[in-house]
Amino acid sequence: MKDSASKPETKPREPQKIGDTPPLPEIAISREEIQKILSEKRERLKELGAINQTTRILKQDNPLELTFQEICKVLPGAWHYPEDTVARIRYGNIVAHSSSKFRETEWYQRKSFETIDGRDGLIEIFYLSKHPDIDEGPFMMEERDLINNLSSLISGYLNTYIGKELLQKTATQKKEEGPSPERSHAAMSRQLLQKFLVKHNSDRDIYHDLMQYKVREILLVANLYDAYIIEQEGRFFEQVRGEYYQLNLSSAPRITGVSTPEEALEKLQEKHYDMVIVMMGVDKTTPI
Repeated sequence: MKDSASKPETKPREPQKIGDTPPLPEIAISREEIQKILSEKRERLKELGAINQTTRILKQDNPLELTFQEICKVLPGAWHYPEDTVARIRYGNIVAHSSSKFRETEWYQRKSFETIDGRDGLIEIFYLSKHPDIDEGPFMMEERDLINNLSSLISGYLNTYIGKELLQKTATQKKEEGPSPERSHAAMSRQLLQKFLVKHNSDRDIYHDLMQYKVREILLVANLYDAYIIEQEGRFFEQVRGEYYQLNLSSAPRITGVSTPEEALEKLQEKHYDMVIVMMGVDKTTPI
C-alpha cells in the first residue's frame, strides 16, 4: 500500500518574460564608505563653487583692489578647513586679504603668476593652525589643482585687462603726432600688445593641434555624477563643437560617452577612438 502522506505542493516557476530586467545584485557598502563618498563630493562641489564665484567676480569688472578683495573672501570656503583658512592675493602694489584675522603661518599653499607686462602676482592660502598631513602637507592634491586653476583665471583676466588698455593707447597714439620718445613708447606698446595676443590665443591653439593628429572620435568615460557636472558647468560637447566651428575647422570630432569601464572596453572593441578621456571618478584606485 502506497504512502498516502501529502507532499507540499510546489508552484510551477513562471517563465521569464522577454524584456524583463534581471534583479540587480546587492552591493555591500558600509556607512563609513558612504560618508567618505559624500564628503569627497562635497569637497569637489566647494571647489567648483569657488571657480564659478571667482569667474562671476571677474566679470563684474570692478577696480582690481576690490576684485581681489572679493575673491579672497570666497577662497577660504573652498578649502578643507574653511573656518581655519585665510587667503591673500598680491599683484604689483595691490595686497588683498580675506579677513582681519589674516596672518602668515607655516602651513600654506602658494601659486605665482606673471602678466604680459612683466608684473608678478601671488595667490596664498594659509591654515591658522596645524592639521593632519594629507597630500601636500595638510592640503589635498585637488586643492593644489584648484589654486593652479584660480591663478590661470586671474592672470588671464589681468592680461585681457592690460591688453584692452594697450589697444586704447595704441589707437590714441596713431591719431596724435609726437616726438621720438613717444614713438619709442608706441613701439614698446606694440610689443606688449603682440605678447598679449599670442598669450590670449594660446588656449585656442589646442584645437588646431587636435587637427594635426586628426582626432575624429573621442570616447569620454565618466560616471553619471561627473557627466552631470561636466554638462552643467562647461557643456563639454557643445563647447568642443562650437570651438571647431568658430575657428572654421572642418570635421569636428564625434564624442561618445559611457559611464563604466566595461562599457568603454566594449566600445573600444567595436571601433577605433583617437582619444579617450577618463574621469577620475570612474576608478579612483587605478584609473589608467
